[in-house]
Amino acid sequence: MQRTLLTVVRCPSCGSKVELASPELGSSLIETGILNCLGCARSYAIVDSVPWMLAEDNLDRRSVKGFSFQWRIRQSGAGESPGVIYGYRIPQLVEWMSQSFFDHLDATTQQHWILDAGCGSAEKSAELAIRYPRHQVVAIDQSSTIGQTAARLSGITNLHFIRGDVLQPPLLTGAFSQVVSIGVLHHTRSTRTAFERIADLVGPAGGLLVWLYPREGEDSFWDGLYRQRDRHFAGLGSKLPKPLVMAWCRAYVKVFSNQIKSFLVYEHERNCQIFPPEIYPVFRNRAEMSRSAVFLSFDNVMPRYQFRHDRQEVASWYEAKGFCPPSTKYPGFFAARRGQSGDAALANVNAVP
Repeated sequence: MQRTLLTVVRCPSCGSKVELASPELGSSLIETGILNCLGCARSYAIVDSVPWMLAEDNLDRRSVKGFSFQWRIRQSGAGESPGVIYGYRIPQLVEWMSQSFFDHLDATTQQHWILDAGCGSAEKSAELAIRYPRHQVVAIDQSSTIGQTAARLSGITNLHFIRGDVLQPPLLTGAFSQVVSIGVLHHTRSTRTAFERIADLVGPAGGLLVWLYPREGEDSFWDGLYRQRDRHFAGLGSKLPKPLVMAWCRAYVKVFSNQIKSFLVYEHERNCQIFPPEIYPVFRNRAEMSRSAVFLSFDNVMPRYQFRHDRQEVASWYEAKGFCPPSTKYPGFFAARRGQSGDAALANVNAVP
C-alpha cells in the first residue's frame, strides 16, 4: 500500500484512525506490516501490500467464498474476454459514466479521492485511475483475490486496494468526491444499510453513483435474468458448491444456446436505444458470446442475496442522506451529488457541444 492511503483509512469497527506499527522510514510503499487502531486497539494486517480491514465478527463468509471463486475464475482467463465484463466494454463504460455523471472531477485542478465500493476484479477501478490521473482511486472488496488483483495492477500508482466490506467500510467519513458502486449493494444483508454506509463517505458537493437490480417489470433484460435465477435454477445457485454451479451454468448456456442468442440480440438492439452502443462488445463468434453468457449467468444465480428495489425507493434513500433527487434515466443506475440533482448534472453534460 502507498503511505498516502493512511489519509483515508479508518478502523471498520470503531471508525478511529489507524497507524502503522514499526513504520519503514523513507519508504512510500508498504508491503507488509500491521495497522493498529488508535481507538479500540484492534489490529489489521497488510498482506502483499493490501491492508485487510475486515470486521471478522460481521463477515458474510458464504458471500466472500462465492465471489472469491468468481474472481479467481475471471483471473484465470476462464471468464469473459479481457476488457469485457457482464457484456460491457470496460473502458467505454467508464468513459460513459465519467462524461455522464463525473463532470466535477474534470472541472477541478485539485487532487480528490474516488472510491470504487465493491471493485471485484478491479478493471473498472483501474480505468477510473487512468481516466483521472490527478486523483487518487481506492478500490475495496471483501474477496480473497484482492491481493492478486492489486499485484496485477501495481503499475497504476494512483490506485489503492483495501480488503474491506461495504457494510463496514474502513474509510474516513466524507473523504470522497465521488463514490461508485456497481452491482454490489444488493448482494449484502441489507441494501439500504450498505447504501447508507457508502453514502456517508461522500463529501460536500461529492457524487454517488450506484447500480442496483431493477424491480421486476422495470427492465426486460433483467426480467429475463430473474426468470433464470428464480425458475430455471430454482434459487439453488447460492446453496450448491460453486464449481458445480459454474458447471451447471456452462451446461445451461450450451443447451439453450439458440434461445440465449435470440434473447441477447433482441436486448442488445433495445439497450442500444438507451445506452451508447459503443459500451457493448461486438462478439466475433458464438464462443465469445457463450463465455460472456456463462459468466453473467454465474453472477446472476450464485449470490446469496439478490434484492431488487424500485426507483422511488432508492431515490428516497438518496434524499434521506442529503443528496438531491438522483438521475434515474438509465435502468438500474442512480446518480446524484450533494447540492445538485442527478438530472441537473446530466443536463449540464448533455448541453456541452
